[in-house]
Amino acid sequence: MNGASKIESTNEADRVASVWTVDDNEGFRKAVARSLDMGPGIQCTRCCGSCEEAFGALDTDEAPDVVFLDINLPGLSGVEGLRPMKQRSPKTEFIMLTIHEDHGTVMQALCAGATGYLTKTASPDEIRKSVREAMGGGVPMTPQIARSVLNLFTRHVAVPSSDQYRLSKREKEVLKHMAEGNAKKEIAALLGLSYHTIDKHVRGIYAKLQVHSLSAAVAKAVSERLF
Repeated sequence: MNGASKIESTNEADRVASVWTVDDNEGFRKAVARSLDMGPGIQCTRCCGSCEEAFGALDTDEAPDVVFLDINLPGLSGVEGLRPMKQRSPKTEFIMLTIHEDHGTVMQALCAGATGYLTKTASPDEIRKSVREAMGGGVPMTPQIARSVLNLFTRHVAVPSSDQYRLSKREKEVLKHMAEGNAKKEIAALLGLSYHTIDKHVRGIYAKLQVHSLSAAVAKAVSERLF
């Protein structure tokens, strides 16, 4: 792979975001590509029909900022292909874009490293907005998916925390805000701390939970009742 380098700009919000779509439905992936290209600051630079095609592209092309990934794909499914794609391009944000809404599939995708999870009922505006949200440290989700994750969190929030990961009180507090969908800047404002301090706590959480993304940390915390 010739790099996960990004298009440089003095203003992160102004630079053009490179986006790929991975979906075996040619009509749908082209429609998503067209809607992405209509938005300012976003360019769909590649459309792939399978995970295997995306693997090849990651080995030869500049890695994108964001990949929209379907689940029902020929060969490897989106969930199966997500982890090796993340290993090839760790700086890329992967957002599931699928018809599946069941809790098990959502959690599998988040645990595999998905940054966000949208259903194919999402509007073009929501899809475009999710690109910047993911790149800004957020966890874009279709409302019904967010409610499903939040309901699971609510059911488990009163369960005594496990100490096996040795999370500090502050780290648990930060993790709770992460589970509620807040980006690091928002958590810093909520807790009255600096962005640098929150970033340090987040990196500590990742190391202790042995994960590499915000969504994977939240999924693990919820599934193992760490709150």
